Amino acid sequence: MRRKPLYRKIADDMRAAVTAGRYVDGKLPSDTQLERRYETTRQTVLKAMQSLERDGLILRRPGAGSFIVPRMDLPQGQYVSTLIAPGDEFFERVSGYVAAACRAYGLNLVWGPDADFRSMPPRASVDHLIEQYRRQNVRGVFFAPSAGDEETAERNAEVALALAAAGIRIILLCRDNADFPRRSGFDLVGIDNLAAGHAQTTHLIERGCRRIVYVMRDDLIWTMRGRLAGYRLALQEAGLEELPVQSASVNAWDERSLGNLMRKLKPDGFVCFNDALAARVLNALAAIGVAVPARAKVIGVDDSEYARYLAVPLSTLRQPLASIGEEAARLMALRLGNDTHPPRQILFDTELVKRASSAVAEDKPKKISKSNGKAKRKDGKHGVTS
Repeated sequence: MRRKPLYRKIADDMRAAVTAGRYVDGKLPSDTQLERRYETTRQTVLKAMQSLERDGLILRRPGAGSFIVPRMDLPQGQYVSTLIAPGDEFFERVSGYVAAACRAYGLNLVWGPDADFRSMPPRASVDHLIEQYRRQNVRGVFFAPSAGDEETAERNAEVALALAAAGIRIILLCRDNADFPRRSGFDLVGIDNLAAGHAQTTHLIERGCRRIVYVMRDDLIWTMRGRLAGYRLALQEAGLEELPVQSASVNAWDERSLGNLMRKLKPDGFVCFNDALAARVLNALAAIGVAVPARAKVIGVDDSEYARYLAVPLSTLRQPLASIGEEAARLMALRLGNDTHPPRQILFDTELVKRASSAVAEDKPKKISKSNGKAKRKDGKHGVTS
């Protein structure tokens, strides 16, 4: 009898495990784990997993792994929606990936109302929102809690609990509506904010910064508390002093105030909650004649579209928006398929993007002068031109 190819055995084993419900969280072993288990090559495992993907059993995402495609035993015409604050570039980008992933999972996405609860009247607006979702046959909502003060946080919680009580499934995008590190009772997909703040600060420390200021928003949202905790942890590990946190609510970025801050605290690094704050810091430093990165270095988060085009291109952390969108849609499909597991928290790592705002001398290319038709470096050694 002819022996079954190994890739077929791997595929059959994985198919049987999925059918038996062995991987309840929906995530399959990594390719590396399967290589070790079957003592085979990456190509053999890849061929097996590609066959499962062609059969529609799994979904593979570069850098994230292989996931079971939820069974879409859903009534035809069932819809999901969004509840996201207006005017936020980051969430607008995330929403695009959520929409694309919903199509892949057979979910019908309708754009919901803005989640700016600061302008919404009390309970009547929540009842109206639920009634609107019911008319649209909405069974699930991707919810990004609105940023604001304590009253806004209470409205976030009120809306989330009301939606859940109405039988509408909720997937939180990027931030929770609880005080960090506490969690609410809903699934959440985003980045590891503590690790992000730690990565920002560690990068500046590795670049030679020793007096690093954290620049935050004026509202202590869940994500910012996490990043601030990561900043403090990195300073503690390096044995560095924590300088007073600078809030965007204070007019600290006019020339006089920033000049006083530079003289008093003598910061040589600015870790910013996001790229928008980092851009403001860069502009303010330029206005008072502080050279970036020679005198001070700056880093943000988000890798916004404008980050590379600033006068001093901004170093930042890139969030895996496609993975966040895909995972949010996958969890929504699971929940609508009557998944009863406890609330999940899916946190992705970020990618460090190094640009001029955190550069050091050795990052700059050596100047080359021409001599007798040959390229000649400043050290006098001849090089080869390309």
